Amino acid sequence: MKVSIIQINVESGNIYENTIKVEKWIKKAVNESPDLVILPEMIDTGYDMKTIVKTSQNWETGMVPVLKKLAKQYSINIISGVSEKVDNNTYNSVALINRKGEISGRYRKTHLITADPINEEKFINQGEELGLFTVDEIPIGIITCYEIRFPEMARSLALLGAKILFIPAAWPLVRLPHWDVLSTARAIENQFFVCAANRTGSDNGI
Repeated sequence: MKVSIIQINVESGNIYENTIKVEKWIKKAVNESPDLVILPEMIDTGYDMKTIVKTSQNWETGMVPVLKKLAKQYSINIISGVSEKVDNNTYNSVALINRKGEISGRYRKTHLITADPINEEKFINQGEELGLFTVDEIPIGIITCYEIRFPEMARSLALLGAKILFIPAAWPLVRLPHWDVLSTARAIENQFFVCAANRTGSDNGI
């Protein structure tokens, strides 16, 4: 499997502009003929809790329909961190879209950050299931950002058969050494590949 990792900045709360930017970079990535493109966490809204709650979308609107169109147009798989609005609930989710432009997997972040200044648990809802899926007949696992700190999650996915771990993230620059060590550790201890996409820029100085 050939993977393209896209790491870009996003404009907080501006789903329209962020979608245009993502479309541009996916079109650039397909020149390298990838099987799969992975994008960072909350690539549609940015990573500011109040903004996420205010601007999050259901997957019939927002960025996801464009990702589905691009996946089908270029016959690629896409993994992207995106907001998900379901009734009055908001999730920090990951969409897995197959080559036909279909949503073949949905992962909702299960381990929310409970520390200041982020406090995800005060704004968004917690997922309840591990992210084990299949891409082109290859079993894969998906976790989100902060969850890289929990070796049990990656280990559980490995024991269930995952051969690759994908990690959309909005990991802060101040803890970049942790990012390098933890992503490497998850790969070494489970003997599988890790593909991690972090974003650039900042939200409210973080």
